[in-house]
Amino acid sequence: MATYRAIVDLYLPGDIYCQAGSLLSDAVPLPAGYLPIPMNWPPPTGGVDCLDGDAQTKLFLQGPRGMSSAEPHLSATANGSRWSNQVVGPPSIFWKAAVGPIGQPGFSLNGVFHDPVAG
Repeated sequence: MATYRAIVDLYLPGDIYCQAGSLLSDAVPLPAGYLPIPMNWPPPTGGVDCLDGDAQTKLFLQGPRGMSSAEPHLSATANGSRWSNQVVGPPSIFWKAAVGPIGQPGFSLNGVFHDPVAG
């Protein structure tokens, strides 16, 4: 089960509008107050905060990618009020530039290195 907190407004599969600060889950049955996402939903880098290990694994497998909106270099720091009137803090787990074990440039998610060439 992957659980996320939206840090920006999103449109989810099924044309569901998700306001920043909303909770998302692929759990069945869906917990009260959560918006549904499919089990194979690719979490948008910079758009969600991972709330459990499964969500963090899915974000790691997705890799460090830009937002799939019109603003690919969107900052992920307290920007949740871009569309809604609700301020949402930054994610607790996020990608950072890093140097790999053999000196290659890449990214780290919560301390785990992700080689952009190897995937």
